Amino acid sequence: MLQRIGSFISWPQLPEKTIKICVVGDNDFAQNLQKLYKDKELHDRSLDVISVDSTTDKRILLSCQIIYIVNANKNTLNQIAQILKNQTTLIVGNNYDNIYDGAGVVFYLDNNKYKIVINEKRLSDTHLKADYRLLKLAKIVEPNGENNEVK
Repeated sequence: MLQRIGSFISWPQLPEKTIKICVVGDNDFAQNLQKLYKDKELHDRSLDVISVDSTTDKRILLSCQIIYIVNANKNTLNQIAQILKNQTTLIVGNNYDNIYDGAGVVFYLDNNKYKIVINEKRLSDTHLKADYRLLKLAKIVEPNGENNEVK
C-alpha cells in the first residue's frame, strides 16, 4: 500500500537511485516490507525499507522520503512532524486521528475496507502534491478539522 500511495505523490526532487521508506513503531512490519519491496521500484528508483525505533535519531528520519508510523501516539507523531518541518517527506499514518497530528496521508481499515484520508495543507507545507486520482479516492481533511469528501 505504501508503494501504491507513493506512486500518486509528486516530490519536487528525489534521490537518484533509492527511495527510503522508514517504518516507525513496528520492526516486524518493517522486515515484512523489506522482503515485499526487495525488487520493487517507485518512480523508477529502488526501495530501501528501514526500521526506526524512536524519534531520537533525527539523521535517519531526515534521510527518508516516506515515513510510515504504526500505531503512534499523538506526541510521537507531533515530534516527527516537527523534525521534518519543511522537508519533502511523506508522513503516512495508520490511524484516522494521525491526519490531525502531522500525517499527510492516512490509510486505515474500517469495516474490512481500506480508507484513505489526505491533509492537503500538510502535503503542501512539505512541497508534496497528491495526484488527482488519489484525491478522487480519498477524504480530504482540512487542518481545522473540517472534512470534505471528494466526489
